Amino acid sequence: MQRSNVNQIIQAALNKQGGDTVNTMIVSNHLAQMVLFGIRQGVECFPAHDPYDVRKKFIDGLWERNRLDIYLQAIWESFTATGSVLFYLRPFGNTYDIHWYKKSEFEVFYQDGGREIER
Repeated sequence: MQRSNVNQIIQAALNKQGGDTVNTMIVSNHLAQMVLFGIRQGVECFPAHDPYDVRKKFIDGLWERNRLDIYLQAIWESFTATGSVLFYLRPFGNTYDIHWYKKSEFEVFYQDGGREIER
């Protein structure tokens, strides 16, 4: 099977397009199973170093304020199908708005040398 066919099947599964092929159904069911595993296991964000538990409380507050639990299934679907999701933290007063983007919606530009991100 060619790479373009695989990408079409994945996009059809992501966009929840029925299609007539068995392959689309297999991929769609597999993605649904992986998303279910991810949601059941849960997501926990925690800082590597937080001796006074302040950072953890801040992260939990951001999670609740941005209501990421509502979007968790869509985030997992995008991640399992494309392999990456970009989270963008936008300052808003004393806190942050969290936006997330699918792989097809962003592109990373590196500085010369390929290690530092330019934008």
